Amino acid sequence: MTTGNKAESISAESKLSKYYRAPKLYIKIPSQGAYNPDIEKSMSGELAVMAMTGRDEVMTKNPDALLNGEAITSVIKSCVPGIQNPATIPITDIDTLLIAIKIASGGDEHDVSAKCPKCKTENRVTVNMRNIISTAQLLEPSYSVTLDTGVIVYIRPYTYNMQTEAALAAFEETKALQQLSKEENIDSGVMSLYNKSFNKMADMSVSLLARSIIKVITPAPDSETVTSPNEIHNFLQNIDSTAAKLIDSTLSKINTLNINKNIELICENEKCKNKWTTEIDINPTDFFVAGS
Repeated sequence: MTTGNKAESISAESKLSKYYRAPKLYIKIPSQGAYNPDIEKSMSGELAVMAMTGRDEVMTKNPDALLNGEAITSVIKSCVPGIQNPATIPITDIDTLLIAIKIASGGDEHDVSAKCPKCKTENRVTVNMRNIISTAQLLEPSYSVTLDTGVIVYIRPYTYNMQTEAALAAFEETKALQQLSKEENIDSGVMSLYNKSFNKMADMSVSLLARSIIKVITPAPDSETVTSPNEIHNFLQNIDSTAAKLIDSTLSKINTLNINKNIELICENEKCKNKWTTEIDINPTDFFVAGS
């Protein structure tokens, strides 16, 4: 009986499979897959993008899933099957992928609402998202920083998982500090909690920086390549602050390579006509809403 049901299920699937989603567009992501060898691209180096399912739309409304990053990784995995593990892709790819999914699901146009900073009139403008996605800055295949000691540090951008981890930690620590600020009597116990919170954030910062380092190459003549996570972490904890800041500032520049989401607006109020620049907010909660 069970075998029959299974066969019937397979037969039903095969009859309906031609009605499944198909790719709506193909895109190149900023990292071009340089940091993710497992990405399955077409011959042209592009990724197929499909429209969202009903489940995907529900995920973008789940507050917990949005906070821990599960909503974004789930939607990307569903709509961009070439990316098997979205949590490991560079953060510079995320906006490009979300915009592509938006286009595949609802078309090129996206309505943006913005309040005029001068007269406070609510303005609404329609933006062609293909024009926005075309401004994505491409990443180099590799990035390195040469320190005064001659040591060369090779770095990669944050992964989405790392960005989410940092955001969650900052969220939790902010809540803890806000609670501490409500204390009327700042005694040794309160100060201890404050110091513990501060140290936790400092450790997180070092951990994220260490995990962004692919390898460290020592100078000639005894040039050696070090890839051990523990050795790299210890290295960061024992170099001077100038060297650490150089690595961190270079990483920050890479992490902020993104799409130009700025748009120019002219106030619809005839008595105002103020011109200003605003940024498109790619917030999954309302970005994928039909008609938005």
